[in-house]
Amino acid sequence: MLAKLIRYTLDNSLRESIPLEEEIEYLTAYMELQKMRMNNKFDYCFDLKVLRKEKAYNIPPMLIQPLIENAIMHGITPLKNNGILIIKIHEKDNETLEVTVEDNGIGIPAAQIRKKW
Repeated sequence: MLAKLIRYTLDNSLRESIPLEEEIEYLTAYMELQKMRMNNKFDYCFDLKVLRKEKAYNIPPMLIQPLIENAIMHGITPLKNNGILIIKIHEKDNETLEVTVEDNGIGIPAAQIRKKW
């Protein structure tokens, strides 16, 4: 998982945009690595509501990962019980994706980004 994350970061750090499908693969690898590091203290799922296939959408690389990292570090890590992360990616119209990262941890309400990509 670590090698996959490093390879992804190196490959995509100079690209302006990547397919949503690749971003989801990266996020999955990131969360699986974090789960290993935290002894399976949380579970996660993606809630995708998009009209086209994920590879048809292009987004800036590594845009969603910092939101997930914050949810894990500041929301889930302090929990005594297991945490849950939900990554929602919903198409609002033909040009807008709404990304919401929700967790059941402590802290601030879910962060949302609305951007035309």
